Amino acid sequence: MKKIAYLLIAAMSLVSVASCVKELSPEPMQALGNTHEFTVALPPATRTALVEGKTVWAKGDSIWVSNGSASEAIVVPEEAWGQKEFSFTAKEVYLTEDNPKLYVVYPYTASAGVKDGQIQVRIPGVQDGLFANANIAAAAAENYSITLKNVTAVMKVTIPETTKVPIYSLIVSAANGNALTGTCAVDFSGAAPVLTPASSGSNVSIQVDGLAGDFYLSVVPGTYDAGFKMTAATVDFENASETKETTVANTLSANDLVDLGEIGTNLQSLEGDGTEANPWIIENLGHMIALATTVNNGETFEGQFIKVANDISGVNMPIGTFPNADNNHPFQGDFDGANHTLTLDINGNDLPSAIRLGLFGALNSGANIHDLVLDGRVSSTGDAIGGVAGRVDAPADKDPIVIENVTNKATISGPNYIGGLVGYVTSLGDGQFTVKNCKNEGRVSASGMYAGGIVGSTFDSQRFYKIIENCSNTGSVYANANSGGILGTGYFTHLTDCINSGSVSASSPYNGIHTYSGGWKYTGYYNRGTGGIVGFVQNCDVKDCSNAGTVKGVMHVGGIAGVTYWTPVTFCNNSGSISGNPSNYSLGNLLSMSMVAGVVGYACGHASVYDCENTGDISAQGLVGGVVGFIQGASPSYNTASDRCFVKRCINKGTVTGTARGVGGVAGGICSQQFWPTVYVEDCENNGSVVSTGDGAGGVVGLAFNNNTANDVHIWNCVNKGTVEGSFWVAGILGLGHSRANVSLAQWVVTIRNCENYGTVLATRESTGGDVAAGIVGAVTCSNNPGTSNVNNSINYGDILYKEVSHQSPYCGGIAGRVRGGTIANVVNHGYVGPQGGVEKKAEGADTRLGSLVGSFEGGSLKNSYFLQGTCAQAVGTAGTQVDPGADYVLSYDTYGMLESPAIINGTEAYLVDEALNLWVGTSTAYYPWEWAGTRLAFVKE
Repeated sequence: MKKIAYLLIAAMSLVSVASCVKELSPEPMQALGNTHEFTVALPPATRTALVEGKTVWAKGDSIWVSNGSASEAIVVPEEAWGQKEFSFTAKEVYLTEDNPKLYVVYPYTASAGVKDGQIQVRIPGVQDGLFANANIAAAAAENYSITLKNVTAVMKVTIPETTKVPIYSLIVSAANGNALTGTCAVDFSGAAPVLTPASSGSNVSIQVDGLAGDFYLSVVPGTYDAGFKMTAATVDFENASETKETTVANTLSANDLVDLGEIGTNLQSLEGDGTEANPWIIENLGHMIALATTVNNGETFEGQFIKVANDISGVNMPIGTFPNADNNHPFQGDFDGANHTLTLDINGNDLPSAIRLGLFGALNSGANIHDLVLDGRVSSTGDAIGGVAGRVDAPADKDPIVIENVTNKATISGPNYIGGLVGYVTSLGDGQFTVKNCKNEGRVSASGMYAGGIVGSTFDSQRFYKIIENCSNTGSVYANANSGGILGTGYFTHLTDCINSGSVSASSPYNGIHTYSGGWKYTGYYNRGTGGIVGFVQNCDVKDCSNAGTVKGVMHVGGIAGVTYWTPVTFCNNSGSISGNPSNYSLGNLLSMSMVAGVVGYACGHASVYDCENTGDISAQGLVGGVVGFIQGASPSYNTASDRCFVKRCINKGTVTGTARGVGGVAGGICSQQFWPTVYVEDCENNGSVVSTGDGAGGVVGLAFNNNTANDVHIWNCVNKGTVEGSFWVAGILGLGHSRANVSLAQWVVTIRNCENYGTVLATRESTGGDVAAGIVGAVTCSNNPGTSNVNNSINYGDILYKEVSHQSPYCGGIAGRVRGGTIANVVNHGYVGPQGGVEKKAEGADTRLGSLVGSFEGGSLKNSYFLQGTCAQAVGTAGTQVDPGADYVLSYDTYGMLESPAIINGTEAYLVDEALNLWVGTSTAYYPWEWAGTRLAFVKE
């Protein structure tokens, strides 16, 4: 049951100082401490009151009260205005055995909670300058009578009315770089409160807005050996700023008031005139603040040139703002960093608007940012955060926006659209944006979505290209979903010649969607990606990029791209370790499955992968591939050659490990959907080991999937040289061809031609029910029944093994394990087929399901196919309805390549196996004519 607590708040007596006359919106008031006596002058804006020299509560005051668990905001009631003490009823906060203390903070906005029995208070980096709010007070008590004590020191700066032009910004920093602000733990265990900063900032800023008078700043107590630096800035470059150092008392205690003196009477101009030949020269922090203040008041600097002359620390005001489309002040000039370092200290919690933050809050047409190094931090609770810019808008028919030769070392963090250089980019019409020759070395993190080492997001509704080229990232990148080493998520973006070596991760299987509809821009649920280069891309191209960083995600994870939609990925390579956390596995709901690979996790909708290589190790539960996790078509009924999806001329050299159906050296899964394009895997090679504890493992493709469609899937001109191990449905080229729907076998065919396997294939199934392993294709099924495949012009050289020698139904073959219908023609098996322990250990009856060519072949056609003598007891397993092998030249050969009897092919007798194979091929374009010689028949002895 709730209790009622009555708190007595004692406000302390004061000594006299002058307060500012700045008019602000209502803010909480301060009850001052008792170690010094202060008297406060009473302009209305301070909202405090004195009664007979004593500080009293006033209208608008409020405090934060907590028992370490529950907390409340308490507003001083009207009857207590002008009184030293007041009492109130607490609905949630009361003392208990579990919560034996009460914690109070004034003003309410300074509270940051309670942690480990200590009050957490926040001293903001941007303050309002009011004397009352500059005195943060707190208390921790074990009864209901609370006496507040000041826990910060206070500094006063005076801006006289005699300044040449109005001052708009005032900054105070410690000359030795000590922390002045941040979140602090307050320890009340001793006689006086002690503050320990947990996070810190080096500056305190006040937006003066042209007013004069006394301004007060709350700061962390401590020792400041080098004194303090004051900077005043205007919007007039002829009287731009003044920087002044002071050596006043360098040790500040809680409740101290230190007068830093006056500033603003000696304003200095910027050198230059803004032309390319004579640019404005930025020499110090004051000049940076003057620039920011000027842009934020509406000057875009379009066509003007600015050059940095020195390294500058403590930059805490973004240049340019974009609160909304109707009220934005972007920077549009040329900003030359001259390879100097600007150290940022930008905290969105301290700014009037927490969104779109960076060195530049907003950039627009003509902006050219170049030759610059950034360090420090940019953080916010709002969206669109970047080292260089929070938001970039490239409008139609305007000059391009370019960011070039910039290195970011700053830590960048926020909720959504977070980038090492740019948070969010959008373009209209022919608007152009380019970021090139840039580097990110800082940590980039998004508590929500879209984080990239270079750019957070270019995903807008506009079909106009953005360019990211020759950029690199070495910093860690994290997002809840959609994170990339270079780009978080992209739309109509060229990504070329980019390199990532930083770690990239995401932690959520986020289920959000984009709502664009119709053909080329429909995204569905595809926007859950984590990639070494990019998390998710649509209608983009990714070329000549490489990743060496570790990439970890939940849904769709790739060494280059997590998800590609209508996007080719070409000439890319990955050497990083890629892994995916368990998600869901349902062939009836492919979009809920994890898809993980060395190059692209999930490629969809006319997506293709050309000339790519993976050397990194890949592991996950779900569809796992050395190059592609899963590729499928996604377009209504076009089905022309240009619409089809390709994985072509790709190589995997890394180890691929998985725990579920669909693990492949090149592709974990390929899919043709209803009315959607056929998928081709061509001219690919796997040299890495493929290991799965599930079924459907292949040296090239683990699972070829069909979802109620007449479209075929094709695997052509592919080579496997790695070992392949899986529970069952395991093969050197394709582990399993599976049709989820009961389509006619004449409608859907898995076509494999011109393929070679040199790796050992091992089925590890421990339970009975059939191992199903082969050199080329393990099995083709239709609703769990044997299905149709065409295998032509292919060779197996590896041993085909099953681990459990007691199995009576192994269904293993040198070419195919278990298929029904279709044609197998012009194939060769040179590998042993049988149990891992040797032929003599086979279980009784196992021979009926073993074949040197096919384990079980029902109702199909086997033509011009050959096998090495002794590799198995027969060419085709004898269980079930079989083809007649003798009618179509199914012959054995010896170790010299001599056939057991001549084969007459197209009227010509062949005595050697390579002669028979080449005669069969002839000039047929169906087999992409090649000659069976050299490496393909290297086993034939002279």
